[in-house]
Amino acid sequence: MSSLCGSVLAVGCIISALVPTHAQNWVAAQIPGKVYNIQQVVASSDGASLLFGGSISLDSSNAWYETNPVIRYSSGVWEAFSELPAVIYTMLEYQDTLLAGGGNHLMDTDLSDDTTCIAYWTGTEWLPFAAFTEGLVRRMRVLDDTLYAVGYLTSVQGQPANGIARYAGGTWEPVGEPIADPYTIMQDIIKFEGRLIAIGVGQVNGDRGVYRLENNVWTVLGGGVQGGLCSAQSIAVYNDEIYVGGQITLDCGNPGQGIMRWDGLGWQPLGSGLQNAIGDNSSFTNATVMVVHNDLLWVGGGFAFAGGIEAKGLATWDGSQWCGVPGTFVGLPGHSGIHGMDFLHDTLFVSTRMVDGDSMNYAAKFIGESYAGPCASEVGVAENSTSSSFSICPNPATTHIRFNPPTVRSEQISVLDALGRIIIQPSGQVTELDVSSWPRGLYTVRSARRPPARFVLH
Repeated sequence: MSSLCGSVLAVGCIISALVPTHAQNWVAAQIPGKVYNIQQVVASSDGASLLFGGSISLDSSNAWYETNPVIRYSSGVWEAFSELPAVIYTMLEYQDTLLAGGGNHLMDTDLSDDTTCIAYWTGTEWLPFAAFTEGLVRRMRVLDDTLYAVGYLTSVQGQPANGIARYAGGTWEPVGEPIADPYTIMQDIIKFEGRLIAIGVGQVNGDRGVYRLENNVWTVLGGGVQGGLCSAQSIAVYNDEIYVGGQITLDCGNPGQGIMRWDGLGWQPLGSGLQNAIGDNSSFTNATVMVVHNDLLWVGGGFAFAGGIEAKGLATWDGSQWCGVPGTFVGLPGHSGIHGMDFLHDTLFVSTRMVDGDSMNYAAKFIGESYAGPCASEVGVAENSTSSSFSICPNPATTHIRFNPPTVRSEQISVLDALGRIIIQPSGQVTELDVSSWPRGLYTVRSARRPPARFVLH
């Protein structure tokens, strides 16, 4: 692969960004071409530019799937790289080389039964970099200098895969033993405390959503995401904890609404979470993207409230409270939420169709004086907690535990061990549990109706 450093773009266009002044906090970033969607916005490895990718047509006569360039923004100038004939889902710089990933036949190249899912930029043209059987790359990341690709990858170099591959020793290889579900689609991957953590769709022993690699085997972390239609869409590490956002509801048995965090013992809520209306814990919100910047977790997507305060698609979390960010990205015709975002220095760029009623052509930048909006004052207990907290006795326990008050008939609880594995999920009214055969250690009892409770088994 050829280095991008010092190269001149022989194919492409350069367009100056003219910034209008009609909006107080947000303006269109003047991305070139007709934009159908932006799948990702990501800062370059040196932090000096932003990469945009999705469905972009520099020639308005072309269809959305015919010509799709990677677009780079730096110092008020847009650069459009040569087009690829497929939707671009993800981009990054790896060893000073620009990579683009996407769906089947990202390049118009015949590679037998395989499909080109990742291409690299030589400085003048795109060339194939990775071909997978039945390939669809949703996200690429460089973790500890190793390149990972996740998506719908059933086979890598002739070996069964579970949607995750890495580039090692000049070749691609699957990561971990395959998950039993043949339709696994991974959305993203991170590294936490030396272990790989992935999110996606695919079942392991009936659970799904969030996966941890241990001894080359993928296991579901803390029971994963509950509910058949619920799913994880974004993941981040913040304050030494894992945060997962997406279509996650309390009513489906998840501990958080729209977002939850892993504290090492179990999944925890972030106050009342992300809601479309106060007290609505059943309808889906979308935490599409999360970015850590200036000691805050920035959450963008499709929601109207964060922690009970108004946040029309964009909010921040500081570890104890939610704050809204000025701007309306949802709630009006054409306002479909935020699909991608990242910072260029301290300026936030988002991928969204409209902001505050103004068309943005899917790229907007913040020009306001402050990102600070209203903040929630209480974050400890989700607003749907209509029942009192558990009192578990005896604690420490030896043979049995009793719940005071007992669970109600419509309530389902989960008991998790110290590694976040679900031990039992009794339903209906539960007064007492026999724990005499359980290993000694710390356990957590979770319910969508109450704050979590812990007990020690001696």
